[in-house]
Amino acid sequence: MIPTWFALVCLAGVWWARSREHGIVVVVLLSTAFGATAAAEVVLLGGAPLTPLMFVLPFLFWHVVRIVGWRALVAQCSLWRPGGWLLLFFLWSAFTAVVMPRVFAGDTMVFTTNRQEGLGVLLVPLQPNSTNITQSVYLGTSVLVFVAVAALVRARVSASGVVFTGLFAVGALNIAGAILQLAEAYGGVNLGLSLLRNANYAITEGQMVGRLVRIHGFFVETSSFSGFSVPLFAAFMVCWVRGYRTRVAAPLALVTLMLLCLTTSTTAYVSLALVVSILAAGWSLGRLVNEGETRFGSASLVLLLGVSGLCLVLLLKPALADQAARLVQEMVFNKLDSDSGRERGDWTARAWANFIDTYGLGAGAGSSRGSSWPVVVMGNVGLPGAALMTGFLMMVMWPLPSGASEELRTQALAAQAALAGVLACAVVSGTMIDLGPAAYLYPALAAGLRFRARDHSTANTSLTRPRAALA
Repeated sequence: MIPTWFALVCLAGVWWARSREHGIVVVVLLSTAFGATAAAEVVLLGGAPLTPLMFVLPFLFWHVVRIVGWRALVAQCSLWRPGGWLLLFFLWSAFTAVVMPRVFAGDTMVFTTNRQEGLGVLLVPLQPNSTNITQSVYLGTSVLVFVAVAALVRARVSASGVVFTGLFAVGALNIAGAILQLAEAYGGVNLGLSLLRNANYAITEGQMVGRLVRIHGFFVETSSFSGFSVPLFAAFMVCWVRGYRTRVAAPLALVTLMLLCLTTSTTAYVSLALVVSILAAGWSLGRLVNEGETRFGSASLVLLLGVSGLCLVLLLKPALADQAARLVQEMVFNKLDSDSGRERGDWTARAWANFIDTYGLGAGAGSSRGSSWPVVVMGNVGLPGAALMTGFLMMVMWPLPSGASEELRTQALAAQAALAGVLACAVVSGTMIDLGPAAYLYPALAAGLRFRARDHSTANTSLTRPRAALA
């Protein structure tokens, strides 16, 4: 393993966190924003990059073990909890990564990443490759992330607040990366972003649609930036609507939304439509079920003013309406007819063929790429893996007990909204079976909050029963 200069930055962050309560959580969250950066290169895996997140995760794990102990971590892996289902998903995935490429070798063709002969995606007969190892490692790391964060949030009341502080900080950092890229593109100045794009990835730079630069900030491509930003927007929007840290959440939500609208990314547009629809439906259903009073809040006022201002601009400048319509037509409705759309369609069709050719068992974790995460899961780990992942997602999306405080409920809803954003982006353009360790921070937060609320409810019940008996 060969460290890069960014490893020093990661170590500096760890040193900063040592004297602050749960400060390592903030460092871990900030590390997720550097999607095109390598803290080190793993030579034995063909120069595969070790991301900043992977570099600092051992420090997070040690921090959690030191505070809550091993028993709390093991308890998260019970089959009565989401961690148990995620662990089974990882074990099955690791098993398929080792066995299936050998059992079904040459029986089906797969799209896979090639690192030996230059970066790219090749159609080759199924056989063992380094991606089987890297995807298994990433999935194992995701389990550790989930277990550690869920245990910490359940055990320490202050942990969830620190997590949201980190989310707000990473949202601001993500916005800064996008603004720096726009300044480089339109201002013609070098602000050093190339130094942060040192990972062994095929990085797309300088792409434009019409007069708009395709925004990707600190990430490899626009779809990666969108997949990272949409969950943040969903979390910030829930915080804003429910009045949690509004002064921070509101501007972050608005600026993130604006940048997503300017990305010219199909992933951003379709995922935003899905997430906004889910949030609106959930809010409306909650009001109907709970018979709550409908209020015209600040978020509604800003939305009304924004829509009114946009309509006024389009009336005064009809040419802008035509340009916007052409952009949406090109990036959403005509996307499947483009070279990129056809290529990704071939990936997804081939992943489904891998599922059929392997009799529903999958070609092995990391063997096959696609362009829609559910199909990728089916093509890689088959029906057993898909069933385990479905069980995990259902458990982390379960609502909090009725006696939970308003703050806990808001935090959990924000985490679940962010997870919905992750899944929406993955359905639109997810290429690999692993969503990335960063994606499991959101379900870990939701699971930890739910079990903390349940513990609090149980404790209150045990305290009130003797009083009732005496009465």
